[in-house]
Amino acid sequence: GGAIFNRQREVVGILTAKFTHPSGIVPEGMAFAVPISYATPLLANIPDFDFSAIGKVGRESKKAKGNRDPVLEMARTSV
Repeated sequence: GGAIFNRQREVVGILTAKFTHPSGIVPEGMAFAVPISYATPLLANIPDFDFSAIGKVGRESKKAKGNRDPVLEMARTSV
């Protein structure tokens, strides 16, 4: 998904899914979004990950301190 902006360049929602049907019955470009008032509290609960080691190659390359598995972290914090 991505941000949805109004004419004042304020974020008003987040795109969550795009609907497509193999038969083509559904018009192209039909998408679903959540309002920013719903998404903001959820975004505040996303863990802060340090991905600074991603893409580095070399003998000295190490996993950045504090990196955690995002899937395991989400499982631990889920209700």
